[in-house]
Amino acid sequence: MTPPKTGTTAPSKAAEDPERAKTAISNEADAAKDQVRQAGERLRDEASNIAGKAKDAVNERAHEGKETVAASMTDFAAAVRRASDELGERDQSMAANLVREVASGLEDASRAIHGRSVGDLTRSLSDFARRQPAAFLLGATVAGIALGRFVKASEDRQGDADGRAVETVGIAEYPNRWRIP
Repeated sequence: MTPPKTGTTAPSKAAEDPERAKTAISNEADAAKDQVRQAGERLRDEASNIAGKAKDAVNERAHEGKETVAASMTDFAAAVRRASDELGERDQSMAANLVREVASGLEDASRAIHGRSVGDLTRSLSDFARRQPAAFLLGATVAGIALGRFVKASEDRQGDADGRAVETVGIAEYPNRWRIP
């Protein structure tokens, strides 16, 4: 009697096992590459989303700051205009006209700030600084001094409202750090 055929012989089966192993390893490597690629895409998407949210938050804060500056400029222009009116009432027409021009300039600047985006303002300021560096530095210096004086005056008025004692020396007021008992 002849032995039944089993289909494959041992040497041919041994040759197929490394091929199957090689195919399985290749398939696993491809699957791992796909998972790494997908994870990278998800990571990029999340990073982009977070960066977009941060950019939006910064733009919102910048817009709020721009509006605050514009409102402060409007208030300051109104105060300068009142000063020009007082000078006009005291027969100081030349000084009144000069101060009135300053007030008009402040009002124009305030309107320009209100009507433009932060990016537009930044580009315009940068362009002006490149074209007129001396004027830019002079303007920045004057603006810094004016802002410092404005903040100092605001602190002094707030100090009076807080109940701190105030010494008067000439026309300048300096708040003390001690409370009145």
